[in-house]
Amino acid sequence: MKAIRFLRPLGLTAVGLFVSARSVLAAPSDIVRSTDCPSNTNCNPDIRNQVTVVINYLLTFIGLIAVILVIFAGFQMMTAQGDQGKVQKAQKLITYVAIGIVVMLIAYAIVNFIVNIAFGTPVG
Repeated sequence: MKAIRFLRPLGLTAVGLFVSARSVLAAPSDIVRSTDCPSNTNCNPDIRNQVTVVINYLLTFIGLIAVILVIFAGFQMMTAQGDQGKVQKAQKLITYVAIGIVVMLIAYAIVNFIVNIAFGTPVG
């Protein structure tokens, strides 16, 4: 129960930081609308640009969650006070986060490969 009371404000803070950092530090949007294009340029919005934007947001969000989980697991390890059950639980969480990051990178590579074959240009 204590973990839930600890994680709720941490999660809300992380989401708030994620949203504000993306809006403050964001470059101009990659999704181009037809009204944003001057008549003398060729900037047709296509599915590849939209997929790229979605993938980049998802990778950023998942990376942020991974960092928060590793910090939380480290906090659990430090406050275990010699309890081997808590230490092993924290070690498992770090292992699962590492596996999740590897799966995320493999999924990104697969999507990049498919988009590269389909459209001839890599994602990102």
